[in-house]
This record gives sequence, C-alpha cells and structure tokens, in this order.
Amino acid sequence: MLYKHIGAGDRVEITRLEHEGEEKAFISKVENASSKNDIMIQSILAYGEVVRIPMDIDYELLFFTDKGMLRFVARVDAYSEEDGFEMMHVALLSDGEIVQRRGFFRLEHLLPFKFSLINETDHTDESQSITEIDGVIKDISGEGICFVCNKFIEKAKKVECLITLNDDFVLAVTGKVLDAQHIPSVMLQYEYRIMFENILPRDQERIIQFIFKEQRRHLHNVV
Repeated sequence: MLYKHIGAGDRVEITRLEHEGEEKAFISKVENASSKNDIMIQSILAYGEVVRIPMDIDYELLFFTDKGMLRFVARVDAYSEEDGFEMMHVALLSDGEIVQRRGFFRLEHLLPFKFSLINETDHTDESQSITEIDGVIKDISGEGICFVCNKFIEKAKKVECLITLNDDFVLAVTGKVLDAQHIPSVMLQYEYRIMFENILPRDQERIIQFIFKEQRRHLHNVV
C-alpha cells in the first residue's frame, strides 16, 4: 500500500498518460491524503494562470515522498475551494510503484543572470581572469537552464553560472552547453540549453524550492 507514504507537502508531477510526443508536465503539491480515493492536490499553474485539467483522462502522477518517488495512474474526480485556493481531488487507479528519479520539472521563468566561460586547456594565471557575461534565463530546473544572450558559445563548452534565487542567494554552478541556436531576428540572438555538472543536492533543492515559491507567487496574483 504505497499510497500511505503520500503526505501533505509532498511534491507531485502530473502528466497525461496517453499522448503522442513530448507532453508538458505540471507540478504541484499535496494538500491532504485522506485515502487512496481522495488525494487533495493544490491548483495547477500554467503560464501563471490556474488551470483545470480534464476529469475524464488518465494521468501519471509522480509523488516525491519519504519512500522515494512513487508512480500512480490517477484521475481527477472533483475540484473544490479551500481557504481561497482551488484544489483538485484525485483517485489513484493503480497500486503504485517505486521508480528511479528522472528529469526535474522545468519552470518557465525570465530571470537575469551572469555567466563566464571556463577555459579547460590553459591554466595560467592570465587565463584565469574571469569576464562575466549577461544573460536571461528562459526556464530553469534542478538539472539545467535554457537562456539567451548576445554571446556566441560553442556547443559542449563549459560555463560557470551565477544565478540569483530567492532572498538574494547567489547560486554558483558549472554547466555544459548541450544545444545552441542562432536567432538573428530577436534582441538576444543566441539561445542555449545548459546541463548542470556535479551540482550539489542542496543546490538542486534550492532550485526546486525557488520553483515552488514562484508558482505560489503567481497563484496569489491570479486568485
């Protein structure tokens, strides 16, 4: 009975079960888990707005619990309002299974930041001088970022990112360029996708908490 490990405050990732191609996942938080047939989950946000996902579709729910990451098939049974916030009530249709941790939820969010290129071939004192470059993060997750800037960077190049999160905390993390695109028709002409390398678990958790705070802030703005 894996569902008994689901508790208030657990993160949950929601994806439509049957889909073609890549399906965008939503992230939320458990408000209450009174039974297998009534898991109350906080409202879902998409592009800063509260949305209701359909009630006649099966979903994959991934709960981040004290038992690890648990996967269930579920459906939305009802919606309700609690203390001014909309909640959805889901019924678990499967017994659940423990799964290995997969990619992190990615938040679409414009966030200015600074980065510098890492020179991996020349380690003289002169090469260690750091030039900070301005960029704008388009989305962020615990495993990487997508950002735009006006600096050309070769694919597979490593960069040192300085990202300011909540409470002016500056996160310093190294990443590798996985993808690069040139978009000449816009102000910031280069778009890159970075995967973090050797990021500490506590720093990943800081990013995840930042994502939750931003989602809750958007929720307050639209209700």
